[in-house]
Parts: sequence; C-alpha cells; structure tokens
Amino acid sequence: MSYLVGNTEQDLQAKKPTYEELVAELSQLKADLFAERHKRKVVEQELKELKQLSFSMQTHIEAEEEYIANKLIKRLTELKEEKERLAVQIEQEEEYLTNNLQQKLEQLRREKVNIENQLEQEQEFIVNRLQRQLDELRAEKQQLEKKVEELSRHATPLMTPTRHNSSARDSDDCPQLSLSPTLVQVRQRLESSVERKNEAVSSTD
Repeated sequence: MSYLVGNTEQDLQAKKPTYEELVAELSQLKADLFAERHKRKVVEQELKELKQLSFSMQTHIEAEEEYIANKLIKRLTELKEEKERLAVQIEQEEEYLTNNLQQKLEQLRREKVNIENQLEQEQEFIVNRLQRQLDELRAEKQQLEKKVEELSRHATPLMTPTRHNSSARDSDDCPQLSLSPTLVQVRQRLESSVERKNEAVSSTD
C-alpha cells in the first residue's frame, strides 16, 4: 500500500508543469480568450447589423405594403366612382334615346295620320271629279242621242223617197235628195261622237 502511494507522489512530481510552461499556457489561454472575445464582438456586431437590417427591411416592407394597400384602395375607389359615373351616363343616354325614339315614333304616327288624311281627301276629290265627269259625259251622251234621234226623224223622209223610172220625177226629187248627204254626214259625226263618249264612260266605269 505504501508502495502505491509513493509511486503516485512521484508521478505527480514528475508531471508537475514548470513555471515557464504555466506562463506559456496562461498566455495561450489569454490569446484564446481574446480571440473568442473578438469573435463574440464580431458576431454581436453582425447580429446587431442583421437586427438593424431586419428592422429596416421590416419597416420598408410595411411601408411598401401600406403604399400598395393605399394605392389599391385608391384605385378601387376610382373604379367604383367610374362605375357609378358610367352607370349614370348610361342611364341618361338610355333615357335620352328612349325619349328621342318616342318622339320620332310620335312624329311618324302624326305624319302617317296626315298622309292617310291627305290621301283620303285626294281620293275623295278624284272620285268626286270623276263622278262629275261621268255625269257630264252621260248628260252629253243623252243630249247627243236626242240630237241623233231628232236628226234621224227629220232625215228619214228625205232618205227614203218613192223613186220612179221617169226622168221627170227624178228631176223633181233632186232638190230633196241633195240635202240627204249633208244630213247623213252630220248623223255620222254625231254617232262617232256618241261612240267616243260611250268608250270614255266605259273606261271610267
């Protein structure tokens, strides 16, 4: 047992660092500590910058979002106002077109009535005029027929004399027979006139 303890103390004495080693180790530790502190400061600075950048970006994003939202709201408001304005304009135009078409329709109806009345008056005037002309033609026809009948009665004794073979009797009848051709021509002209009047009356009917 004493042997083991003696060996341990010897080992500890053998492994005990020297002053120089301790100073060197301390210097190394200080250097490591300085390096770690420097790294920590660098990391803290980077973290601070990142936080500032994040805050700045967040602020910029919020401002951008607010700007976009306000712009969209403004645009939606403008579109809504434009829609309402167009709706009012369309309604006014429809009302104007409706009234205009209604006025034109009423005007066309009045013109139609006026044209119908005018045509009816013209038709009545033409019918009355044709009726008067027809009555005049009929009256003239009757007068011509009466004249023809009277001329026929007066001309019949002259156109149908009793003829004999004696030359003396023929010479005595010459004065009467000389009038017959004239009466015949008058009768023919009257008959022709009556026929023309009849044709005119027939075409009018």
